[in-house]
Amino acid sequence: MKNKLNIGIVTSTRADFFLLEKIIFYIKKKSNLKIIVTGSHLSKKHGYSYEYISKIKNCKKIKIKIKVEDTSQKSIVKNSGIIFKSCSKIFNKENFQLLLILGDRFEILPFAASALAFNIPIAHIHGGEVTHGSIDDQIRHSLSKLSNFHFTSHRDYKKRLIQMGEIKENIFNFGSPGVENVLNTEFITKKDLEKNFNFSFGKKNVLVNFHPETSVKNDMLKEFKVILDTCKNFKNIKFIFTYPNFDNNSNLIINLLNKYNKSQKNFLVVKNFGQRAFFSMIKNVDFVMGNSSSGIIEAPVLKKPTINLGIRQSGRVKAPSIFDCKIKKKSIIKMINLLLNEKLTKKIKYKNYLKLNTSKNISNKLLKLNLTKVFPKKFINKV
Repeated sequence: MKNKLNIGIVTSTRADFFLLEKIIFYIKKKSNLKIIVTGSHLSKKHGYSYEYISKIKNCKKIKIKIKVEDTSQKSIVKNSGIIFKSCSKIFNKENFQLLLILGDRFEILPFAASALAFNIPIAHIHGGEVTHGSIDDQIRHSLSKLSNFHFTSHRDYKKRLIQMGEIKENIFNFGSPGVENVLNTEFITKKDLEKNFNFSFGKKNVLVNFHPETSVKNDMLKEFKVILDTCKNFKNIKFIFTYPNFDNNSNLIINLLNKYNKSQKNFLVVKNFGQRAFFSMIKNVDFVMGNSSSGIIEAPVLKKPTINLGIRQSGRVKAPSIFDCKIKKKSIIKMINLLLNEKLTKKIKYKNYLKLNTSKNISNKLLKLNLTKVFPKKFINKV
């Protein structure tokens, strides 16, 4: 009988875990799977999503605690040191044959670099994408160069990886797991959402998700204050905010958001919805607003327009239902009023990253990868 593959999966935020969840479900049956959990999963301030992960059966969980409460640049670099030190012990003990990573977060870099040092092949999901408004671009492309196998969400991103010198045969365009997750969601009713989060929907409702723009030197708090001041003036709209990711200075956004929430009756602030409630909330609002990838990838699937604020998602493939908007009060007011016009919203066309069986196809390919002769890594050598 063939020995089961020893696989490690890294997750550091609720966002990446929800994209990995179905893949975990598929491959844990046919492999020796270990989930390495770090980042905001282990933070009570961010909703302690590890509680959900801990209930997954038949796979080992390995925790790496880092300091997410301090989101300064200094602290983020220090956290990388903690992860490097932990990886030296974990990788030496676990003997992984494959490491699966996703996305573009800073804390994933030390995992990938450590895996390289231990000659552990890396598979990377969501490579080749572009987001000009954050340092994620450089991190994502660095992770791609450290990885041996790639799972892209769109044909354009596959082309970009080839342009970066990655071997075509090691790139698999199976689509975005997030789109598949939306389509397979058992949605929570509007009434139950109100009960679960102790609020009432308004006549009009907007879901807002705003993260720091980490690649540009701008006054992030000033921009977010513009957004909050604009929202509070629309008394007839219920604005539903969720906490930002654990990014550089995201705690400043959280503090300002909580300050406003105390005095605004038309605001609801939720630390961590969980995937099912989050998608159900998108389904029940009139449109979404912010600078999150959920507005670019998941919202079009649920036929909800997106006001895409600022430049954080600049460079991504976008559906016609996504409206770019500067973070200026007049611009935001104009865009909100535009999307309150039902005659206009009925004419919006929706496109998405839909490919069938994304998670299953990724899982099957992971278990069948040829892991021999992956080192030294080969690149396309054309000038």
